Amino acid sequence: MHLGPSLIGINVGGTTTSVVVGGRDATIRARRSWPTRSERGPRHFVDTIVSAVGDLCDAPDAVGLSIGGPLNVRSGVLLDPPHLPGLAGFAVRDALAVRFAVPVVMHHDAAACALAEWRWGTDAGAGGIAYLTCGTGFGCGLVMDGRVRYGSDGRSPEIGHVRYRDDGPGIFGKPGCYEGYGSAKGLALLAQ
Repeated sequence: MHLGPSLIGINVGGTTTSVVVGGRDATIRARRSWPTRSERGPRHFVDTIVSAVGDLCDAPDAVGLSIGGPLNVRSGVLLDPPHLPGLAGFAVRDALAVRFAVPVVMHHDAAACALAEWRWGTDAGAGGIAYLTCGTGFGCGLVMDGRVRYGSDGRSPEIGHVRYRDDGPGIFGKPGCYEGYGSAKGLALLAQ
């Protein structure tokens, strides 16, 4: 039985990294998750992803990478993500493209979610979608006219880093920012 192309989806969070193998119809054939442990550095980070994909699929046809920012999607570089210590300045997209020898498309995690909702969700085909993530951090992804939108310099919109108040929960050393009120870590601090 021919299953068609093997498309790999990688989602990197501050706590957990997940890999799925699927097809063009958005069906998931296999998946695996593990603790991210970015503090071990870029080499360990990439080796772990490549190993997990190898356990699930012989030869991927394309790879999609979803990862929290700040990042630059044009260069494929993680700028200084506070939830991924050890990966600042890392050209993650190119490193994975070399290891897999296939195209790798990288999006901010909230943008990837917005694009998936626009394509397959209840808002499929809508003129515009804003998608907010509430995970280790707090992010926003924008899709307008079927295209993910980033800043003019290729940077992700980092709504979580915008200051909301002069005081408040301090997430990643930024007291009073939206991340302190909308991330899982911030909500836990508020509950305490």
